Amino acid sequence: MKRGMALMIILGIIIVMCILALGAVYVMGNQAYVAEHKIRRTQGFYTARAGFIHAYDRLVHGVVTTVNLNGTRVNIDQDYGTMTAEIDTISGTPLNGTIPIKVKVDYSSK
Repeated sequence: MKRGMALMIILGIIIVMCILALGAVYVMGNQAYVAEHKIRRTQGFYTARAGFIHAYDRLVHGVVTTVNLNGTRVNIDQDYGTMTAEIDTISGTPLNGTIPIKVKVDYSSK
């Protein structure tokens, strides 16, 4: 009787340990996903910023005008790979002669 009771207690402890281990694996996987998303979002931000600087530089130096800047796709090479920034100008009345520029980066996929 004592052996049977000890076996049940050990099996119960093993089951609880397995459930805790599965929970820990789930939490670690979720944290990895969150960290990867944050890294991609940061990479996307700096890619968009580089695309904006690229467009600004080309406009300042007269390489392009606002008409042929629309729909421009710029590949930004960084340490982790290449991301594409899509550059457009925003239509409407410019503020004090400025040209609003919109840069879009899809960071969800590589």
